Amino acid sequence: MTFPYQLKAISLSYVGGIHIQVIEPGETPNVVFQWELPETKENSLSLLAPLDQHRFVATTETGKVFVVDCASQVVSQVANLSCRPFSGHWLDADQQQIWIAAHFSSKQLTGLKLACLCLNSGDLLCHWPIEESDIELETLTQTEDGQFSFYGLHHKAGYKFRSHFLYRIDPSNGAQHKLPLDSKPVPVDIAIRPWLFQDKERGLIALPYADCLQKTEDGQYEYELQLIDLNRNQILWTKSVRPFSLEQITDYDEEETEAALDRIASGKYAHTDNEHWQTLISCLTGVWFDPAKDEMWLGWQDCTLQCISLNGEQVSPLYAVGTQSRDGSINKPWDFDLDRLAVINRKHNDLFLAYGFELEEHLQVTVPDTQKSEVEQDEPQWLVAKSTTPAPLVIPDLVQSQPSLNGCIHLCCYDLETESGKRQILDRLLILLPMIETAMAGTPEKEGLFSRLLSRGKPQSGTVQPLYFAFSDGLGRAQSEEQFFYAASVNPELQPLVAEAVKIFSQWSIASNVSGYEAEPPLAIAVSSLSTNPDYLPLLAQYFNAIGGGEDVHGFHINYTLATIREEHADTQALTEFLAAVPWPYNDAEFKKPMKDPYDEWDDDE
Repeated sequence: MTFPYQLKAISLSYVGGIHIQVIEPGETPNVVFQWELPETKENSLSLLAPLDQHRFVATTETGKVFVVDCASQVVSQVANLSCRPFSGHWLDADQQQIWIAAHFSSKQLTGLKLACLCLNSGDLLCHWPIEESDIELETLTQTEDGQFSFYGLHHKAGYKFRSHFLYRIDPSNGAQHKLPLDSKPVPVDIAIRPWLFQDKERGLIALPYADCLQKTEDGQYEYELQLIDLNRNQILWTKSVRPFSLEQITDYDEEETEAALDRIASGKYAHTDNEHWQTLISCLTGVWFDPAKDEMWLGWQDCTLQCISLNGEQVSPLYAVGTQSRDGSINKPWDFDLDRLAVINRKHNDLFLAYGFELEEHLQVTVPDTQKSEVEQDEPQWLVAKSTTPAPLVIPDLVQSQPSLNGCIHLCCYDLETESGKRQILDRLLILLPMIETAMAGTPEKEGLFSRLLSRGKPQSGTVQPLYFAFSDGLGRAQSEEQFFYAASVNPELQPLVAEAVKIFSQWSIASNVSGYEAEPPLAIAVSSLSTNPDYLPLLAQYFNAIGGGEDVHGFHINYTLATIREEHADTQALTEFLAAVPWPYNDAEFKKPMKDPYDEWDDDE
C-alpha cells in the first residue's frame, strides 16, 4: 500500500517553527492532520517524503530528523546530528534508512562526512569521512550500482583554474573516487540564479556549457547545454539549444556585455568577464524533467519555453508565453525585472508555470501538438497563458482551532496578494476565534486561578498560553502577522474586519492569559495597525483592559502602539477618553519599557 496523502511544509521567516500538513488529495484538498516540528525556528526542510504507508520523514537543513506517524499522530525526533545548511539527503525507504552528507558538529559526528541513520532506532549505522571538500552536497544521489555520487567543482574565478568532476563513495567501505569531467563549469563565483538542475530519480544533471562561446553570423550568441549522467559517470551530450540576441540577454550595460561576450567568443578568457558570461548563462531560469517522458522543459528569462529530449533533440518549437488583452493582442506578462520562468508540472497538454523573482506567480498554458516542420521554425510561437491558483486547503474546525506546540494557528486562502484572498482569511479568522478560545480555555493552566484573580492588570507568566497566526495561500507563499495585518489594515474595505477580530479577542475571558509570539502581546500588529484611526480608540481601550496592564507588560505597545496614538491624536477628546479608559501603564507617558532587537549585536561585549 502506498502513502495516501500529500505533504506540505510551511514556515515563516524568523517566526515559529516548521509546520507540516498532511493533506488528503482531491478537487478540494483536505488537511487531515497538521503538526509543528519542535525547535525548528529559522530552519528549513531538506527532505520531506513518505517512509511507508502511514509514516513520513522530515529532515531539516541543520540535521534534525523527524519521523511522523499519521495513524497515531505522533511526532518523534529520531536524531539531531547538528550540521551546517546546504547538506545532502537521500532516503532509502526500503531499508528505513537516511543518508546525510554534511559538515557535522555534534557529539556523534564531526567534520565533513557521509552518514547513515536508522530511522527506526535512531542509531548511526556508519559514517565515512568525505575526502573532497569541493562537492555540492545537495547533489547527493544513489546510483544504480548502489554507490553515492556527487557533482563537484572548483570555485576559482580564473578560466584555467575552473574544473568540475563527479565524486563517488562506496557506502559499504567508504572507498572514494574522483572522476574529472572534460569541460569547464559555470563561473559560479558571481551566480545569482540557479545554475544546476537535477533529476535525482534518473541521476541526471543539466548544466550550462561554459567551455567556450559561439557567436553566429547574425550577431547572436549560442546557448549550449550539457547533460551529465551520474550513473554512467559522464557527460552524455553538449548541444546548442538556442541563440540569444544582446537585447534578450540584458537591458543594462549592453555595450560592456557585448564587448565581454565577444572577447569570450574569440577565445580570450579573463575572470573580469565572468559577470557578463554569467549574465548570458543566467538566461536559463528553469529546467523541469518530465517524470512521465524522456523530456525536459527549459524556461528562459525572455518569457519563452522549449522542450528537448533527454538525448538533446528539440521536441517543441520555442514558445513565447503571453497573456491576452481584451482587444485580442498578446503580450508578455512581466517586465525584465521579474525574469524567472520555470515549468513546475504537466497534466496532459497543460503546462503549469511559475514566474517572478522567487517564482511566486503561477500560469497555465496548453501546448498544441506540433509537427516536425513547426519545431524547426525560427520565430517563437505564442502560448496564451492564464493565471491559475490552486484551491486553498480545507482545514476542519477541530484541526484548525487547536494551537500548535508554540501557539500557531494556520489560515489559508487562494492568493494572499489579492483583496479577496485577504478577505477570505479574515472571514475565516472571525469564525475561528470563538473556537480557539474554547480550545485554549480547555488547556490546563500551570498555575491556579487564584493567582490570576489577584491582579488582572498583571498577567502571571506561569499561566500564559501562546497564540499567533500564520497565513499561506495556494501559490506556496506564507506571511506572518506583521506582513498580513499591516497589508490588510491599509485597505479601507478590510480594516473593519481586522477591527472585528480585535473586538472578538477583547471579549475573551482568558485574554489576559494569552501572549503572542515570543511573549509579545496577542494580535499586537493588528492592534497597532488600527492605532491611527480615532474611531477605533474605544475598541483599543477595550483590548488593553482585556490583556491587562502592570509593571511587567511587554514593551511593544508602549514603544509603538501608544507612541503612535499619542502622536496621531494629540490634543483631541478621543485621546483624553482613551487614556482615561486604559489601565496603567498604558496611560502613563513617562513609563518606559526598553526593547532590544534580538538581531542587534550592539551590546555583545557587555
